[in-house]
Amino acid sequence: GENGAGKSTLIKLLAGVHRLDSGRILFDGHPIETEADRKGIAFIHQDLGLIDSLSAAENIAFTCGFARRGGLIDWRQVRRRAREALALVDDSIDPDTPVGELERTQKSLVAIARALAVDARLLVLDEPTASLPADDAERLFVVLKRLQAQGVGMIYVSHRLDEIFRVADQVAVMRDGRLVCRKAIAQTDPQDLVRQIVGREPEQLYQAASCSHGPLLLQVRDMACGGVSGLSFDLHAGEILALAGLRGAGQERVGRALFGLLAIDAGE
Repeated sequence: GENGAGKSTLIKLLAGVHRLDSGRILFDGHPIETEADRKGIAFIHQDLGLIDSLSAAENIAFTCGFARRGGLIDWRQVRRRAREALALVDDSIDPDTPVGELERTQKSLVAIARALAVDARLLVLDEPTASLPADDAERLFVVLKRLQAQGVGMIYVSHRLDEIFRVADQVAVMRDGRLVCRKAIAQTDPQDLVRQIVGREPEQLYQAASCSHGPLLLQVRDMACGGVSGLSFDLHAGEILALAGLRGAGQERVGRALFGLLAIDAGE
């Protein structure tokens, strides 16, 4: 759904941040009324809620508890539990590594491992790839598919239609606080989803803008960089040029090349 459609409110209702005005929520056949009823549900927000100065093992222990022995923290047991949880998502992550030294994707995987450490059977993921490049997002998708095969259920919130078709079995569309559509992925397509999300035909969304262009500001000719090749375009003063494409199509690399962050292999 669009911003303001009600997705975040729904997540907050599941998490107990907001109270229901009416109706009820059932988890595993039982109504959710207390915090104890939410045991088995874990939430992965855009802000992962990790502490950068602490290790992956310590962040995981803050959720599942610090093992103790003789009144003291049993660090060997803490690390063992962390390794077991991390092995479910990425066994290359060292549990002793401070979270602040991990890549963004690894941080997301630590957050998921933290949820699995308390036997989460339902993961609610809110825009988990919002700040991830395409390659890292693909790593996350592989982990989610593996967890799905192990019987973990998921609610995946995203604005990116390509992701929805990549990971979901069913899609539900919210508009103006209401559920307006629920379909199997095999029974829909991106254009149909856009129609459901906005409530009108895609061709009615945008009207051709009429504007007079100023002098030529930027010329790109036959540019090649980082897997992008043969790119040519002009940009005039007062003009907005949009680079569109699915994630990983190359638009990020074009921007980096124009800023000088990525070397241009050919062209000008």
